[in-house]
Amino acid sequence: MEKLRKQLLVRYPFFGSITAGARFIENEDIRSSATDGRDIFYNPGYLASLPDEGKLFVLAHEVCHIAFDHVFRSAGKDPDLWDIATDAVVNAYLESDGLPLAEGAVDMPEALDYDAESFYLLLAGDLPAEKDDRDPSESEAPETKKDAQFQKSQGGSRSKGEAGSEKNREKGGQTKGSSAGKDKRVAGHDSHELWEEALKKRQEQGSMPSSEESRDSVSDTVDKCSALGEKEAFKENEIERLKQLDELRKSLASSSGGYGSGDGEELRRRFSVGRARPFFEWRRLLREAIKYNVDWSFENAEIEEGVVNARLEEIPWPETEVVLDTSGSVDEVLLKSFLRECKNILMLSSLKVGCFDTKFYGFNEIRDESDIDALEFPGGGGTDFNTAIGAFTNRVENKIIFTDGRARMPGKPCDALWIVFGNYKIDPPGGRVLYVDEEKLKKLMGNGAEIQTDVTSK
Repeated sequence: MEKLRKQLLVRYPFFGSITAGARFIENEDIRSSATDGRDIFYNPGYLASLPDEGKLFVLAHEVCHIAFDHVFRSAGKDPDLWDIATDAVVNAYLESDGLPLAEGAVDMPEALDYDAESFYLLLAGDLPAEKDDRDPSESEAPETKKDAQFQKSQGGSRSKGEAGSEKNREKGGQTKGSSAGKDKRVAGHDSHELWEEALKKRQEQGSMPSSEESRDSVSDTVDKCSALGEKEAFKENEIERLKQLDELRKSLASSSGGYGSGDGEELRRRFSVGRARPFFEWRRLLREAIKYNVDWSFENAEIEEGVVNARLEEIPWPETEVVLDTSGSVDEVLLKSFLRECKNILMLSSLKVGCFDTKFYGFNEIRDESDIDALEFPGGGGTDFNTAIGAFTNRVENKIIFTDGRARMPGKPCDALWIVFGNYKIDPPGGRVLYVDEEKLKKLMGNGAEIQTDVTSK
């Protein structure tokens, strides 16, 4: 679930506070997935049965119900028509983003022209269909409440002006309004059965329910999304996603910038960073330990006179030294990326981190993540890789250099792991080179897919 949450954050940054603030709760009494307007509930068996993109669709669908306040905007509306309108609009936008609709989903492509409120009025027969330059047969929507209810009775939706379209009947899943007794408000992938009770509680409390720690940011996002409507909010999300990609692209573009120059010792930067999933499988890349830590263990412990005596055990724990390129060509975006990877390394190894440009500024011992957040980053001058490889001690198992690669290669070999962010190709005399280039970042920003790394061995 954490992996899926991170993929949603990357793909839908505009709804980020919702994705980060909602709890994702297992509930086997839910047939598929549901929301009460605050949290997301899912049947683990159902979710496990879906492909990765299907899981993303289901969870993104629930996030949208929260973001657009669909549960609490249902007050005073025909619940069946509101169910169809909200699902149709959300699904149309998610499908346009490339996510495949789940089995039984309301599939009305014409809803892409509307917000949920206006599409609801259209289904109720209170709003004329919008005019555009397309073929009318491609944008016609149900014009009356009677049409919409007929669709539901057919177990499908009206698409391209044809009630109970063949496309939906072929899906074989339930859609809103199917005659399933108490499951009346359950679709193949989504249940609205919690909405009525959640709305009642909301009206009693007079405010949107949310966890205390995320109340303000969640409420702000809901207010913003509800004011914009689905159509504009999805446009804003695309702008936000492209903006994030552009920020990374500018940092990594091989055509911009050049070598740093001069002495940057007086420039010191400091900032905290969050966590991110690793770009690399560090467990596989880090070499096994030569040295061992001694730790207490209760495995094979002995009981002597009623007292449990733990044993001291030697636990393999590799040592890693990391040098960070803090020269003038490395900006804050790249430095934060370096640091997030250091946090991932720290989970698997003891760690020392130091900075270099034309000078090496000494190692800092890292005991926990707070030590990384407290680091200062001197530098800002030129780049000297001879200085970088000269900083490593002899017996450490893992030597890692984070850089943008913009400098002349060192004159002597070093058995180090070179992590190069950007398109600048390097050829050091020894070690291995791993690239995080623009194409991989584009994949990350575009669909949240796991990044596969290029590895060049020397």
